Amino acid sequence: MSQSEQWKNLFREQDSTRLALLVRDTGAFGPDKAVRALGDDKMLLLGGASHAARLSKRSSQREPSEPLCVVVTPEEEQQDSEFLEAVKQARAEFPEAELAGFGPKSCWPLLDRLVMRVGEVGKDFTLDSQWDSQNQVAQKLSAVLVYSPEASPEALEKACEALLRAKNLHGVVALPLGAGDRIPLPGLTTAGTVDMMILSALRLLLPQEIKVRASWAALGWKVAQLAVMYGANELAGWSAAETAVYSGRVRAAARVEEDELLQGMAEAGWRRTPWIPGKVGVEL
Repeated sequence: MSQSEQWKNLFREQDSTRLALLVRDTGAFGPDKAVRALGDDKMLLLGGASHAARLSKRSSQREPSEPLCVVVTPEEEQQDSEFLEAVKQARAEFPEAELAGFGPKSCWPLLDRLVMRVGEVGKDFTLDSQWDSQNQVAQKLSAVLVYSPEASPEALEKACEALLRAKNLHGVVALPLGAGDRIPLPGLTTAGTVDMMILSALRLLLPQEIKVRASWAALGWKVAQLAVMYGANELAGWSAAETAVYSGRVRAAARVEEDELLQGMAEAGWRRTPWIPGKVGVEL
């Protein structure tokens, strides 16, 4: 049986454990057990992102004075010119931080990382129309891949084909249609086995240099912590990706700060790689 047939059969059977073992046996994890991760207390949310996430768990949440990553997304019905000025202000105020987000093309040159939806994986794959413009991106690109409980291996394979057409793809953020686990929503909320299989399949199908992120804002902290054993090599909370997918009524499944993040990586037996800020065109 070919590797392609093998992982698809395991996916259909929802055998997440054996799929994770296949990923490990093929060497898709890479040479070292390292995860790029960023605590919520090191990330600053501006614009639409600032009120899209009703972060949980911490009663006293302060904005970081020296964030490693600044997320900037448009406010509802904000004019393009107004948003461009907001991005310029963020770039000037936080020159050393990684500036990530999405918005009109006029703001793209100011971003270190552009976040863009690639499409939705269900029984079939639906490509987002905006993905056609990804070849115009000069900086790092993070693709947002949304999936439903009915995700099929064939649809996921088509999604990866679309992802690999991008010239500057640096990472993929896989998000279930239904975020968190507080209120299960039929047709939207996924089982943990589905979440893990999606991450394993992405790690198997994509080159090692492309990061595969597990979002604790969408999956919860313990599920995201476990995800590193299934193929995720990047962890973070609410960001531009979640802002692009979920409404402002969604409550983040978890908030994780640096101390808990470091402890969690040690518990999982993996090494945490710092989120090193950089300018456009500089490798992180």
